[in-house]
Order: sequence, then structure tokens, then C-alpha cells
Amino acid sequence: MTTLAARLARPEILALEPFDIAAQANSVFTADAIKLDANENPFAPLVQGPLSQRINRYPEPQPAPLRRTMAALYGVEPENLVITRGADDAIDILVRAFCRPEVDAVSICQPTFSAYAHFARLQGARVLEMRLKQNFDFDPASFIEAARADPSLKLAFICSPNNPTGNPVPAADVLRVVDALPDTIIVLDEAYIEFSELESLAPEATRRDNLVILRTLSKAYGLAGARIGCAIGNVDLIALAGRALPPYPLPSVSIEAALAALSPSRRSVHEDRIATLKAERERLAKLLESSPIVRKVRSGGGNFLFLEVDEPEALSAKLPQPRHPRPLSPERRAWGSASQHRQRCGKCSSALLPSGYGWTKNRRAAAKWCATPRRRVSRSRLISTGPSRVGSTRAFLSSITCSTR
Repeated sequence: MTTLAARLARPEILALEPFDIAAQANSVFTADAIKLDANENPFAPLVQGPLSQRINRYPEPQPAPLRRTMAALYGVEPENLVITRGADDAIDILVRAFCRPEVDAVSICQPTFSAYAHFARLQGARVLEMRLKQNFDFDPASFIEAARADPSLKLAFICSPNNPTGNPVPAADVLRVVDALPDTIIVLDEAYIEFSELESLAPEATRRDNLVILRTLSKAYGLAGARIGCAIGNVDLIALAGRALPPYPLPSVSIEAALAALSPSRRSVHEDRIATLKAERERLAKLLESSPIVRKVRSGGGNFLFLEVDEPEALSAKLPQPRHPRPLSPERRAWGSASQHRQRCGKCSSALLPSGYGWTKNRRAAAKWCATPRRRVSRSRLISTGPSRVGSTRAFLSSITCSTR
């Protein structure tokens, strides 16, 4: 019987052969295996410290120790998981594996993470934009109705907790969409779930034909620079999506960093840090609520805050100006962005307030604050929310964002 993933995959993906088992030689023959087909340099690299450890050898495309470790972390089997360069890469391979240029479509619910639309447009797929409710909650009925109207819809992205609003999407609403759209792959992005009270649907995804979960080590585990994430789903779907990966997608140093960070002795440290970030998020939220220019503070879903203000122009004027502001593209001028790189709000009644630029959208604006402890520096858009910082509502005058996965 043909699986849903095989029916939806691009013909070019189906025609690709799975990677040669020799790529996993380390798991089969140990790390000292001599791989005659790899054409590696046998000499040790001329670098010092941790980088000198076997950096002259190609790493396994899907290193078995890390795959087992991440699978255990998320409560699934290793074969249900493909490791990617952050969750961004997982978005990319899903779009490339299932969307034909100028034929297929993906759906998103604005405002949300900009990478979904970015990779879809890069592939030439159409982007169907739905809207969140006025309070930024997810509306499953409207989402399902709009999705059913387009028979070429291949992927539907849901972010929970949502970036940038922080709103959680109840598991029941996600599964309602999964059941209502059996011929569409529902991609649930759980990048910020560690900072919420939600239960992950990763185990559920292994039992469903059309549900994929995205996870990342960038946020809760502090490995943004290592770029390690994954996609979780049923075995057939994950195997097909993995064919869109390059032969050696994961740097050796990133693999080692992830294994070290996820060692059992450090799990309690991560839990304590997550608890601290959540407490600091709520502390900062209370400070900002007392500001006369803040109408509403949305908290509880991520390591950031989402603010609504009545006078975005006044706030923009108070924000520090960059010394050499770079020109803005017409799209960014029209949409509004709290990140200099990737985070767009979308065409909603609120817009993210940019740091240092005097443009906004409509009468309402929202600025996104990240609760990650950082050292405050001159002309920075970063403000610490660690235990020793932020003593007044003057914190409101420096905005920061976190928009990569």
C-alpha cells in the first residue's frame, strides 16, 4: 500500500536513492573505520583544542549516538526522527520534499514565524495566509475551512507556542486539524514548548500519517550556534524528508556540543535555567504592565514577551537609533519587523515595532522582548532579564528579538 508521504512527495524525491549505508560506517565499524570511498585527508588538522578531534573526517549524516539521545529526549524512537541544522533546516527539507514549484501550496497563520513562507517561496510554492483571531489565538475552524478550499495544499504550518505572539495552541485544536485534513501534512512547530505548559505531540506524530513535529536545541538548551534541530513523524515520512538533506549536513563540532549538552548530568541544569527564564519573563512582564504606554503584555508561551502599545510612533522615537541604519526593502517597510533579519508580523491589526526605525503598521504595534539573559551593551537592542538586571520600566526602551530556530 502506498503511504500518504509517498503520495504527496515530489517525484524527484521518490526517484532519489536512500543514502549509502557506508555513510553510517562509524556506527557499524566504530569511529576508527577506514572509509576508502570518502577521500578524506589522513593527517590531523592543524588546529588546537576540541576542534582537533577527528575534524579531518566526515561526520555521520545522522550520527547514531545523537539520534538516540534526541529520540529519548522527545519520547520517540530514533527512526522517527531526522536531525537537521536547526528547525529551520527541517522546514526547508519538508518544503523541498513535498512541494512542486508553481503547483503546490503551504498554509500559514499570520502573524507567525517568517521561515515557513520564506522556504516555501524559495521553492516556488504558493503561500496561503490565514489569520489568527484578534486576540492572536488559533482558530481551527477557520483554518480548516480555508485549507479545504485549495486541493493543492501539501503542508500546513502551526506554531505552538506561536512566534511572535506566544499564544499556545491546545493539542485538541491541532489534532482537530490533523483529522480534518487527512491529505495534508500538518507541521507543528514546538520550538518554544519548553517555556510553556503544553505537552508535546511528538509521540502522537509517530502514530499519525500526516503530523510532523519540529523541535530545536537552540532555545531551551542554549545551542543556537550549534544549529541542531529535528523533525519527528512516522518512519516513512521522515525517511522521505531525509532524502532532501545534503550528504553531510551536521558539523562534527555541533554533534559533539549537542551530545555534551544533553548528557544526563546536565539535564537538571537545563531544567533550572528554563525555570529561571520563565520566572524572569513573568517578572519583566509585570514591570512592563506598569508602563503608561503599554496597553497589553502577552506572556506565558516562550522565552519572550509580546507587547501591544497605543502610540507606536512615540515608542519608536524613544528607541535607540543605529549608527548606520541599513536601507529597508519595500516588503519590510510595508510589513514591519522586530528583527533585522527574519521575523515578520504579517498583515494583522498589530505589527511588531522595529528597533531603531521609525516605521510601524496601523495604530497598534507590538514589540517583542526576549527573556534570555544577556549583558547590556551600548547601542544594543538587547536587554538582560537575568536575575541581576532590569529594575524599572525603562527596560521598555530597548527591544530585542529571537527569530531563528
